[in-house]
Amino acid sequence: MTRGFGSDIHGCLGMLRPATGNTGISLARLTGGPAYTGGAPGTDRELPACAQILQQASAALPGWTPVACPRAMNMEKGMPNEQFLATQETRRSGLQALRAALLQVHKEVIGYDRGQYERLNGPIPAGLFVQLVTEDNFFRWLDPLSRLIIEIDEELESAEHHDETCRAVARATERLFSDKGDGTFRKRYQEALQDESGVIVAHGRLMSVIGQLRQLP
Repeated sequence: MTRGFGSDIHGCLGMLRPATGNTGISLARLTGGPAYTGGAPGTDRELPACAQILQQASAALPGWTPVACPRAMNMEKGMPNEQFLATQETRRSGLQALRAALLQVHKEVIGYDRGQYERLNGPIPAGLFVQLVTEDNFFRWLDPLSRLIIEIDEELESAEHHDETCRAVARATERLFSDKGDGTFRKRYQEALQDESGVIVAHGRLMSVIGQLRQLP
């Protein structure tokens, strides 16, 4: 998940992105030091210093690409502040919609899986279902879905959201539910998709949200 975009009390943030994969290294609190050029904390006068530090960091890590914070990209594109804020809200709303769709899928497949488990092992005692979901190997196939939801939660904690972040999240979600995703997850999910109408409805909603998220500005 590409993260690390936003602004700190004394500087903007950027990140280093690897040549492959979506996980980036966040560069937080870019303050002080020889590269700092001055300017009121949190203002655009800090952006050149942030860019310089990103370049220095990437030089020490061959194969990693520096990515400026959205505020710097905003300046480069000349986007009016009002438009920038509106774009940020649109992206955030898209991420929230994706999270809600994934949670609905998770709820439906958990309900389906509970029925499958009880057919094999008998009724689950009251109060033990959550423990089983987190500890029993029968439910481990859901871990990739749970991790994806957690990553979206972490991204939503960021103050700003970059277009590449939203697209990367959409791609990761689409991949998980495709033939290229985790094999165990795909097999069990397809079984639920074929047998449970609630999963079918939730899946359709999820695919719609993914398509919308990939079209975000």
